[in-house]
Amino acid sequence: MNSRLFQLLDDTGLMAHLTAKSRSGSNFVMTVRGGIGPNYQVEATTNLLTWRTNQQFKLEDLETDITVTNSLTPAELYRLEMESD
Repeated sequence: MNSRLFQLLDDTGLMAHLTAKSRSGSNFVMTVRGGIGPNYQVEATTNLLTWRTNQQFKLEDLETDITVTNSLTPAELYRLEMESD
C-alpha cells in the first residue's frame, strides 16, 4: 500500500486494526476494527520470514471477531493485510 493511501486511511479512522481478544485451548480470537468494505486476510508466522494466509474476509461491520483454530499461540504471530475490493 502506498504511503499516501496509508496516511489517508489512518487519518480517517478507516484503517483496520487487529487486537488479541481471548484464547481458549487451541482457539485464539482476535478482533478486527476498521472501515466497512475492504477485503482483508489474516496471516500467521512462527519465524517472521514465512507468512501463511490463515483467513480471508470482507469487513462488513465496524468490528468483527476472527477465530484461529489449532493456533500455536504464543509461538505464532499474526498480521492483517488489506486486499483489493
